[in-house]
Parts: sequence; C-alpha cells; structure tokens
Amino acid sequence: MWLGGSLLFSVLLLVLLPDKLVLTWVGPVTDVASIVCYAVVARLGAIDARLRSDSAALPAAVIGAALSVTWLADLLLFLALPWLPRLEVVKDTSAWLCLAAPVATPFLLALAALHVPRPLADGRRWARAALGLGLAVGLSLVGIAVLLGAAPLQRDALGLSGHLAGVIGLVPLAVAGFALFRGHRCDDRVLRGVVPALALSGVNLLLLLRMTAQYTPPCYAFEALSMGIAIALLFGQFNLSSRSVRTELRAIGRLEGSFRTAEALTSSLQPAVVIDQLLEQGMAALEADRALLCRVEDDTIVVEGARALDAPAPDRGEAHPLSSSPAIEAAARQQRAQLATGPIAPTWLSGIRARRVRPAKQNLAVPLMCANDLVGVLVLARVRDVPFGPDDLAAVGTIAAVAALALRNSRQFAGVEEVSRTRSLFLNMAAHELRTPLSVVRGYASMLCDGTLGELPGECMSAAVTLQSKSDELAHQIGSLLTASRWEAGQAQPRWEKVDLGVAVGEALDRLRPSAELREARIGSVLPPGPWFLYGDPDYVSRILDNLLVNAIKYSPGRPSLRVSLASMTGGMAQVAVEDRGVGLRLEDHERIFERFERVEHKELGFPAGTGLGLYLSRRLAEAMGGSLRLERSSPGDGSRFVLELPLVSEAPSPKAAAAAAPGWRPPPGRPSRRQPRSRQLPLG
Repeated sequence: MWLGGSLLFSVLLLVLLPDKLVLTWVGPVTDVASIVCYAVVARLGAIDARLRSDSAALPAAVIGAALSVTWLADLLLFLALPWLPRLEVVKDTSAWLCLAAPVATPFLLALAALHVPRPLADGRRWARAALGLGLAVGLSLVGIAVLLGAAPLQRDALGLSGHLAGVIGLVPLAVAGFALFRGHRCDDRVLRGVVPALALSGVNLLLLLRMTAQYTPPCYAFEALSMGIAIALLFGQFNLSSRSVRTELRAIGRLEGSFRTAEALTSSLQPAVVIDQLLEQGMAALEADRALLCRVEDDTIVVEGARALDAPAPDRGEAHPLSSSPAIEAAARQQRAQLATGPIAPTWLSGIRARRVRPAKQNLAVPLMCANDLVGVLVLARVRDVPFGPDDLAAVGTIAAVAALALRNSRQFAGVEEVSRTRSLFLNMAAHELRTPLSVVRGYASMLCDGTLGELPGECMSAAVTLQSKSDELAHQIGSLLTASRWEAGQAQPRWEKVDLGVAVGEALDRLRPSAELREARIGSVLPPGPWFLYGDPDYVSRILDNLLVNAIKYSPGRPSLRVSLASMTGGMAQVAVEDRGVGLRLEDHERIFERFERVEHKELGFPAGTGLGLYLSRRLAEAMGGSLRLERSSPGDGSRFVLELPLVSEAPSPKAAAAAAPGWRPPPGRPSRRQPRSRQLPLG
C-alpha cells in the first residue's frame, strides 16, 4: 500500500510541479515525519525483541535508531543555515547528510531483508545492543558528512557526487533483490515492511541520479519517497507487533480452551460423559466436522465414542482392524500426532451410513498418553480442505494431556464402582440370609435364660448366657452390614423423632450387661439428670452407643474397666464420652479405624471378631444427625477415650420442623431456627 502510494505521489510531483517552484517547507516537513517514524520504529523493534525474545524486529531497531539520528542532524543543520549564511562548511555538511541517509538506507535494508529471525536468550540485552548499534551507525554517518563537508572537495553534492552516491546505493539493492529472487523467503519481510521500503529506496536512488539542483520536482519526489520509506517501515513494524499480539491472544485462547476442556472433562467420573465432553470440546477447539475416540487392543480398533456434524456417527463398540487406518496405527505405535489427507477410515469416519456423505479431506490422529500408557486415540476430521496448522496441534496437545488423565481416572472409577456395587450386593444378600436362622437361635437362647423352657443347672445356665451374648453380638454385626449396604446404596431412611440421650445411654448400658457380666467388667457412669432431648433417629443413637461400649470391652484384656459420662457443652451440644483402659491405639491408627473394614489386630486379645464397620458407621450416623464422633486420646497400653457430640433441643419439634430436618434440607435465608439440628447427607461409596 505504501509502496504504491509513495510511487504515485512522486509521479504526480514530477508531472504536475513546475521546474522552478521554491517550496522551502518540504524538506523540514519530510525530515520531521521521517524522524518521528524512525524513532517509533526503533522503539517498537526494541520492545518486540524484549517481549518475544526473537530477533525478527532487531534490524528495524537498528535502522530506526541510525536513520532517526541522521535525519535529525540534517534537520538541525537546515534550521541553522539562516543563522550561519556565510559558513560554507555548514552548507556542504547539510548537502552531504542529504546523500548519507539515502545511500545508507539500502545497505541497512538489504541486511534486514536477508536477516533470518532466531530466538534470543536475553531479549532485553539484545534490544539494548541493537539500539546502541543503530545510534553508533547514525553518529558515524553524521561524522562522515561533517568530514566530507570540511574537506576541499567538490562543493556541489547534488552533481557528480550525488550521481556516484546513487550508483553506490544501487549495489546492495541489486544484491538483496537477487538473493530474494533466488528463493530467499521474503513473505515475512514483506509483512515487516522491509521489502517495500527496499523497493522505495531503489526508486529514490534512481531519482537521485536525475537531481541536479534543489527545489525541483525530482528533489520534491526524492523527499517524499524518503518519507515513504520511513512510513513503510513504521507500518511494517505495526504489522509485526499486531501479529505478535494476535499470536499471544491465540495462545491465551488455547489456554482458556484447555481450562474449559479440563473443567468439562473433570465434571464427571462417568466414562460415557467424559468421552462425550472430550469429543465436543475437541471439535470446538479445532473446528472439526467429525470426531472419534477409539482404544487399541492388539491389532483391533474399538470405537468408544463418535460425533459428526454432517453424517451419522458409528456405534460404540464397533471393532475394525488396526490396518484399516494407517494414521491411527502410526499414532498408536509412534505415540505422536499424525496428520493425514483423504479418508482416514472409509468404513466409518467417511463412509456411507444411511445416506451419502462427503469424505473427510484433512484428518488428525492424536494418541492419548498417560504415564507411558496408551489410553486411546482421538481422531478429528475436516470435510473442508483446510489443513491442521501449528496452532491446532498446540491446542490438541494440551487437550490430549488432560483427556488422557480424565479418561483413565473415569475408567478406574468405573471399575472400583462396579466392585463396590458387587460387594455391597453380596453383603446385603449374606446379611439377609443370616438374619432368619439367627432370629431362631436368639429366641431359643432367650427362652433358656428366662426359664421358659424350664430351670437349668448352673453350668447350663452359664452356657445359655454365653449363647445369648454371642448371638446378640452376631445380630449386631449383621445389623452393621445391612446398615452399611443401605448407606452405600443411598437407601438409608432415618426416623426423625424426639430422643432422650440420657435414657438412650442407660438403655445401652442395660444391653451391655450380659457381655459385661461374662467378662466381669467394671463399668462406671456419670449420668446427670435430664432432660437431654435431641432430635434424631433413636436407632442411630442406639447403634452408635452400642458400638462404642462393645468396642471398649472387646479391646480390653483381662477384666475390662470402662467409664461412661454425659455432659453438656457450649453451643447447645451434649457430649457422651466412653473411656476404657484397653490396649489403646497408635497415633497413625487414630483416623484409620473410622474407615470401612479397618480393624486393629492385637495378639494379646486373640484377634477379636468383627467386621470393621462399627466406627465407620458410627461416625457417619453421628454426622447425619448434625453431630460428630472422634477419638479424643489413645495410646498403646493406656486405653482410649471416644467422644460423641450431638445437638440438643429445648422442646419437641413441630411436624414442619421435622420435615425440614430431613437430610439435604437447608433453612431459607434470613430465617434461622435454633431448634433445627445441623444435618448433612454424606455421599458414601
């Protein structure tokens, strides 16, 4: 644009202006415009080199600094001529400066045109060096002009000397043009304004050969073209900076797309959802028309998901030979992205399925690698003939890393979830099958103990008590299995009603009496008079207390000793503490015992029976009622102290409050109620 505009303007000056028209303002105006343009070019070039750490803008910084100094000196001498009319040295120096800049310009532009951009280790240091070199070149040109002006040479710089300077300046122009014509890539240099400025410089040198005096049309055209060179470089530098900004914006867009993809892929652990999100985000990020995800099993490709905008997608589970798609085979074996043109797999991505569709012309196969394992291969296809570029490869590379991890995690979660469902189903079935015969055993044991079947001798009575105690213990364990299975299946339905915690603790101690008498346990209790009302499930409260008391006896060697206390805490909480002098726990086991199926074995106790579900269920039941269960202290040989905290209420709640206290309910904003206990539903399993 600036090349054509400058040439047209110069031709108009040559044709329309008369031979003797004195326009003294043309020189200063063009000098000022050139100085401003070159100074901005130098500044932009230094900034670009510093920010991008690339040498593409360094030649512009050198040229801008050198020529801005040269044209500034020429302007200052031109302004000083009216004040120093009798100093011929000043006139000659000004004339030589008018030749120095046009002659130096093609040399500098030729070097810039042949320069190949390279990465810079320290962009800031190279930018300072380029500006320093440009200033040195500019001052050298000024010094040469001063020396020539002071030397006893020909005084007419626009005569033979000007013609000779024009011929010298054409030499680097010819060399650079020959190199570019021979295949030196110049598209980037055209965009940077170097090649247009070089062409304008060549035309300017041809005008210099025609000039014989000042204030003539060739002289005005020469001034205009000199300004056009500066403007061409300025807009080329603007173009380079804008391209840099667009590149950074595209990189930011890819990064934002990667974040959106990561958020979408991690929003679910279901493999089907992850695959659908991956296909959708991949097509959106790369503007693809079709997408497919497959896994490679030996020499077979298995389709896991597909999506297409213009054709029916293949069904999940379809299997094809690996050799049917060379691109997928290469991506899987070489573990890097593969570009392919034409149909990547005629039988599915670009085949005929219910109606005829256009074949894919550009395809990209990306392996999804996670820890050196091939998780799958993502295939993206474009029906239009638009190749996938470097930006597309960079974007899909980021997506592939996130997708591989999300896909692997979803598959592992699906496997664990299936195992968990199978185990829960087995435990539920086993517990239900055991309850019926156990009920018969417990019934007969109770009849033996209370004398319904007749009086028993002393030894027989002791055996009957043991039978009743063990059958109750077994029933408790079976109940724990059923409760755990219902919790994990999300089928637990608590009964919310008014419970007196003091009465519940007393009933738990009564239920413990057979086991305590069997072990000759010493039990102390501190139960202040009530009321100790809370709003919760009485079965939940009973199960928690039974688990704590049974564990205190079970994990105490010899003659057990335990103490149960009930106290009120700040914030309307009641605290039940169960303290024993049993074997105790190591510090690393304090939280582990609250996990599923976790038990602490102890040789001194003979490996007591249990399922490892008691404390696991107790903590979750307490949290479901708005309370907590924790191990306050424990150490090997010194026993343990478990603390249960539950919220108290001052009176029985209304039916409306009872409905509001169900799991998942939250009070409306601005209407808090002290009578509603804290409650939350835990996502177990």
